[in-house]
Amino acid sequence: MMHSVWATVRDGQIKLLEPESLPEGAQLLVTVLENSDDREFWQRAQRSSMKAVWDNPGDDIYAEVL
Repeated sequence: MMHSVWATVRDGQIKLLEPESLPEGAQLLVTVLENSDDREFWQRAQRSSMKAVWDNPGDDIYAEVL
C-alpha cells in the first residue's frame, strides 16, 4: 500500500511533519516540490481527489452498517 506524508529538509535530512510508523529499512519515494506554487497545486489536487473519494453518495451504505 502506498500513502503520502509531508516532510521538510532540515540540516540535510528529511524530517516528517507528523509522526509516522515506518519499519526500519522501509523504501520511500520522495517528490521534491520546487516552490510554493508546486506545493499549492498538489495540495489543491489532493483535496479535490480526496473529496471525490470520500464525499460521495455511494459511501452512504457504510453509514447504514454502523
